[in-house]
Amino acid sequence: MTTDDTPPPAGNLPGDRPSPTPDPLHQNRLDMEAQSLQYPLPAGVRHEAITIGQVSCEWAIPDDADPDTCIVYAHGGAFCVGSVISHRPLVSHIAKACGCAVIAVDYRLAPEHKFPAAADDVFTVYRAMLDTYRHIIPMGDSAGGSLAAGIPLQAREHGLPMPAGLVMLSPWLDLSCSARSFETNAASDPFMKRDGAIFVVRGYLKKADPCQPLASPVFADLHDFPPTLLQVSAQEVLLDDSTRFAERAEAAGVAVQLSVWQGVHHVWHFLSDTQPQAREAIAEIGRFVRSLTPPATTV
Repeated sequence: MTTDDTPPPAGNLPGDRPSPTPDPLHQNRLDMEAQSLQYPLPAGVRHEAITIGQVSCEWAIPDDADPDTCIVYAHGGAFCVGSVISHRPLVSHIAKACGCAVIAVDYRLAPEHKFPAAADDVFTVYRAMLDTYRHIIPMGDSAGGSLAAGIPLQAREHGLPMPAGLVMLSPWLDLSCSARSFETNAASDPFMKRDGAIFVVRGYLKKADPCQPLASPVFADLHDFPPTLLQVSAQEVLLDDSTRFAERAEAAGVAVQLSVWQGVHHVWHFLSDTQPQAREAIAEIGRFVRSLTPPATTV
């Protein structure tokens, strides 16, 4: 086992792990976590740290949590930044809107850990949830959207039960960075440019093929995928990742809902305390998840 593939020590809880990364990247990670403090947490959601195997995670559990349903959440951050801390406010609002527990995965980050370490960590948590929950919905934003979409691919490969649904927020689904919207939306997206995306991909994939399905789910065989919701900004460079995935999913017979939002930026959901579109998008996620898990009926 190489250094890139070595998981963090068991029992290492979110926020407590040392970072061997270069100072600029380490500072970026700290800054992203500090920035999350400006976003208020919703009332009625509690948080609990947990380790699944050797993967650090954090629960966000609303007071009215459905005991049969959970969301496995993969945070964004270009595979190299982000954590359960940076995404705690967003995950908490999603948990409350969906009325179920959300387990956020503190997966291993690049460049210290190469592909498919992050995907393996997220799938490890999904497998563990199968022992407890009837309905499991992978969900993720940006790079985490790719990791969430990898769960049904790996479940199908391993002959395990498929998720009840799939939700992706501004997902990055094509690591070849070949989407035309990288050009057409370059001027309207202040957060992501093709050159920077290619640089990040090299640190994450190393020498792996960017077009392989687990890295770029837009190229995957999507038959038997669960009902899927994609939310994306019309102005972001990742727009075509969502539209192309939706087209392929529909062609494969998947029940897919593509929700394109105007006048917002990449993963605008973070601004739910100030932006109506963010609150509306999270409410849409809640309706979608609840539609997948109707309440049990008694005879």
